[in-house]
Amino acid sequence: MIGKDFLYSIHKDKKSIYLFCENKSIIDCQSIYDELYKLEATTDFTFEELQNYQAYIFLNSTLLTGSNELPNNPFYFGELDQDNTIKQDTPSYYFSPKDEFKCKS
Repeated sequence: MIGKDFLYSIHKDKKSIYLFCENKSIIDCQSIYDELYKLEATTDFTFEELQNYQAYIFLNSTLLTGSNELPNNPFYFGELDQDNTIKQDTPSYYFSPKDEFKCKS
């Protein structure tokens, strides 16, 4: 599922997809390509071609590059500094499931 609070841009020449989200945006990584293909409704490329495009996700104009789960705080993703505290100059993420029993967000 992709929420309605985002913008996207598909660059066929670069084979890239850019998603621009705001705080509290919902994106299901398993369905990004399917939903964008339906939204785009074009014959310029096939669904299979779109699946080969690299997706870049931005949160408030910051490219989300991923991270590692912090060992002492499950579901919190970020980078630690030399003192083992969370860096304040890089983005950090917290996975918060809507349904903790099914572990879906």
